[in-house]
Amino acid sequence: MSRFSVDGPGTDCVAFYASLPAADFGDPHVWRGPLSAVPELIEERGGPDFDLFGTKISGTEQLVEAVNSHTALETVEWPAQPR
Repeated sequence: MSRFSVDGPGTDCVAFYASLPAADFGDPHVWRGPLSAVPELIEERGGPDFDLFGTKISGTEQLVEAVNSHTALETVEWPAQPR
């Protein structure tokens, strides 16, 4: 994703980690930092957040295509919402 950001790996990112993998149902777990720190955050927490229902991405057509074509990601495209 950093390839498509003006600030590259330094892009400010907000990550929410669900309660189940955080093993803490009483407090929200939200981190803010550079996009480049997300892999380390996942590693420190024992892997990806499998309790995640989904993540919506938006951006250029190239960004969306890069995410959709990534072999480690399972993606779906939602139909456009009627206006």
